[in-house]
Amino acid sequence: MRIFATSFLLLILTACGGGGGGGDSSSSSSSSSSSSQNTTLPSVNLAANSVSINVGAGPAKNANTLYVSVTICQPNTTTCVTVDNIQLDTGSTGLRVFASAIPSLQLNAVTYNSAPILECASFISGSAWGPVKLADVKMSSEVASSIPIQILADPSYSAIPSACGGSQGAQITSTIKTNGILGVGLFVNDSQNYYNCVPTTLNNCRISLSSSLQVQNPVSAFKVDNNGVIVKPAETFQYNSTIHFMKLGLFAQLGKRFMENRLGVSAGIRSDMNSYTTDGWNALSTISPRISFSYVLSETFNLNASIGQYSKIPPYTLLGFQSNGQLINKSAKYIQNTHYVLGLEHLPSSATRFTLEAF
Repeated sequence: MRIFATSFLLLILTACGGGGGGGDSSSSSSSSSSSSQNTTLPSVNLAANSVSINVGAGPAKNANTLYVSVTICQPNTTTCVTVDNIQLDTGSTGLRVFASAIPSLQLNAVTYNSAPILECASFISGSAWGPVKLADVKMSSEVASSIPIQILADPSYSAIPSACGGSQGAQITSTIKTNGILGVGLFVNDSQNYYNCVPTTLNNCRISLSSSLQVQNPVSAFKVDNNGVIVKPAETFQYNSTIHFMKLGLFAQLGKRFMENRLGVSAGIRSDMNSYTTDGWNALSTISPRISFSYVLSETFNLNASIGQYSKIPPYTLLGFQSNGQLINKSAKYIQNTHYVLGLEHLPSSATRFTLEAF
């Protein structure tokens, strides 16, 4: 018997939906995120709706932080940049990327009354100020076409208004060491604060923006796989084993009827053996007694009951598993359980039978 097995827990994103704000999970650090920090993601075979995630301290030295790579394109073109080291955040909504990470892209601004839209998004560790622009966002084979994203640390809007913290020190751009944040929380749009100018004490210019113009959760804009998000840590192992063995089963049964043939009793016993596991020839280790009863209620109805023990050899993928070239599960025991069954049988004709069972 030849066995090939591959098993891994994938890090999977499969969509989302709703509307509302967030909070990122990064901790404080003193240096800016403007320098690019790349993280090598694991190489595994992923489904079309799956994205590799790197789990680690990352450049910010935060424990167990999730990082992904996202491809950002000028809408409806092949002019794209794949940005590594984007922090995955399940508590916020939308893609936010540093301007320094996509210098070659010319993205059009989202406008309101012909003026560029600016956003102040609130996070636990600070605020995020910057313009909202349209981009195609690609993850694996999925594409969110022409959706609003926020550009962080855009040099054209370096002055931080008091309505959004008033200083660079109040911005998450001064504390996080990533190339951006991918928010895949529970909502479609982020419902944050939007402006069509740089607000001042004399001109607040805060606007009520329709959801379609707000920063969007990219996953919710996929054509398919857009109704939920799954994040699962990944582990991959492979092995290829050839094992040969023999299986043997012994069974004996005795039946008798009582009470003028109204009550039938059947008792049996079974034992299973094999030539592979260390105690495979020990017939006593898999002794499986069983007994069943059948009582005739009427010409067309029977009441049945049974109890029995059952043994099954472990799966071949387990028996053939190797570690450092060694088969390590030869001491595996048979899987054993006990069955209890109570049922009602209806025989409307000699060729038809209906059963209702609880077990």
